[in-house]
Amino acid sequence: MFFGIETGSERLRNEVLKKQLSDAASIKPENLHAAGIKFRTYNILGLPDETFEDACETVRMNVRIKADYRGAPSFSPYPRTELARYAAEKG
Repeated sequence: MFFGIETGSERLRNEVLKKQLSDAASIKPENLHAAGIKFRTYNILGLPDETFEDACETVRMNVRIKADYRGAPSFSPYPRTELARYAAEKG
């Protein structure tokens, strides 16, 4: 099973990525673990406005939910998208 959580920071998830997904609603892995189902999280490092603490929260989230596999590429927006424009504005 794969989860595209992108970041452990609720602020980045909602303000930058516009996901409108709270920490409480993002992942509840208890049933997956109980059923023996392994899962992977996809995270993005280097989002615009991300702080070191935000990056650490992403790591802590993966530890807390006991993700079996974690992927964390660096942020690379598609050209001419809202996120690419936002990133350019932020330098």
